[in-house]
Amino acid sequence: MHVEHRHIVAPDGRALRSASTRDLLSRLVQDTTELVKKQVQLARSEIERDLRSEIAMAKGIGVAAVCMLLGLNLLLLAIVFALTTLMPGWAAALLVAAGVLLVGAVAGIVGWEYRVTHPLERTRRTLKEGVEWAKEHAA
Repeated sequence: MHVEHRHIVAPDGRALRSASTRDLLSRLVQDTTELVKKQVQLARSEIERDLRSEIAMAKGIGVAAVCMLLGLNLLLLAIVFALTTLMPGWAAALLVAAGVLLVGAVAGIVGWEYRVTHPLERTRRTLKEGVEWAKEHAA
């Protein structure tokens, strides 16, 4: 975050060194309020971006799951019918169901990797910078 350094002037036009404590405190409150507003605005925009990313991830996993289910349905049925020549129908269906569950678990694990791992990263960094800057200038 870029912090604008400007020459502080009291309301009556006096320079900072000759400003009253009241003027300095007033300016401090005004600048602090402005900084807090900007931090809240940054946090809000990052939350919206992160939320859009999470929604996109969830949609992608959902669509993938539905497509896999619908696309493989007939193939799985064909596999069950093919296996009935080697084993009873119930055993063939059970074997195919176990395979489908395994594929679903792998897809879920892979999809989980797309989640947001560092929410509000820029907000945290700029807030930390602001606190450090305030500490330096308060001393």
